[in-house]
Amino acid sequence: MIPKRLLPLALCAVSSCFAGSIPVTSVTASDYLNAYYLPEHLIDGSGLSAGLHDNYFGNMWLCYYVNTPTATLDFDLGGLYTLDNTFVWNYNWDAMLDRGTETLTILTSADGINYSTVGDFSLTQGTGAPISADTLSLGGTLARYVRFNLTSNYGDSSYMGLSEVQFDGNASSLPEPASAILVLTGLAGGALWRLRRRPSR
Repeated sequence: MIPKRLLPLALCAVSSCFAGSIPVTSVTASDYLNAYYLPEHLIDGSGLSAGLHDNYFGNMWLCYYVNTPTATLDFDLGGLYTLDNTFVWNYNWDAMLDRGTETLTILTSADGINYSTVGDFSLTQGTGAPISADTLSLGGTLARYVRFNLTSNYGDSSYMGLSEVQFDGNASSLPEPASAILVLTGLAGGALWRLRRRPSR
């Protein structure tokens, strides 16, 4: 049995205590233009400094919009989270600002199969100077997967892109049962070892 004073630690360990920025495990795009515009640029922090994104196209993602009337991005967060916000930096190459995304629909899923719509959003057009993110509320939805359906851009008939995407929220998933048992067993064993070391009176 775990002593009461260790219960908060045990619960935290089993529930993967977490609050704040969520590291994204992977992102998949319906399309990308070429090796300069990989979707991985959206989650690797390239081009970001002090919360602002630069205007170098090699730090951004871009798709061929003619082939994808609704471009799609799927983000895997690696576990279930209560999602508060997503922070989205628009496409910001100063020579082609009309390639930036204007409207998108965000959907979320716990299992990667069944998706629910969070809402429709609009993004601020890039300026070519270092830009900050648009903060889009996800309303505390519980999800592991987040899908962006990009539905329009700022005028370019051929291309559409973004610079960076981040999420924040709180971990809501339990680890695998075997991991949970190992954590609790370790805590219980440590507690028993301490009790046995106490001098008898």
